[in-house]
Amino acid sequence: MSLIVHIDKVPLFSTISEAQLWGLQYGLASYHEHEVLGQVGYMGGSTHLEAQIALIGGIVNPVSAQQVRTAAAGITTGGNGGNGGNGGNGGNGSNGGNGRTNEATGGNENQGGGAAGGATGGSSEGRQGGSGYGG
Repeated sequence: MSLIVHIDKVPLFSTISEAQLWGLQYGLASYHEHEVLGQVGYMGGSTHLEAQIALIGGIVNPVSAQQVRTAAAGITTGGNGGNGGNGGNGGNGSNGGNGRTNEATGGNENQGGGAAGGATGGSSEGRQGGSGYGG
């Protein structure tokens, strides 16, 4: 895992997936952000206090080594891509490709990019609830 620092003994990670996986171990369903020396980091739990309380309570859901590797690598698979959006004056954008779902935590951070429709068109990205996990 890409640990940035501990704040009040709670780890701050460089990726959302790592923060969500840490939170999953402690029964937490969300994450929040901290900024340390100009770098944004992610911590499990919807608030810092929630993370501290969960840490005191201990691990309630042990995670597998595969989940740790997946979160550390930022690997996400499956899910549906979002709509590609309108390509602008040059034409219509294509539908989004395969999306990415945060498999380590079951979240829905689906990203599907649409193609540019023409000279003045652009691409767009579909996204659904990237901050939660599904179970």
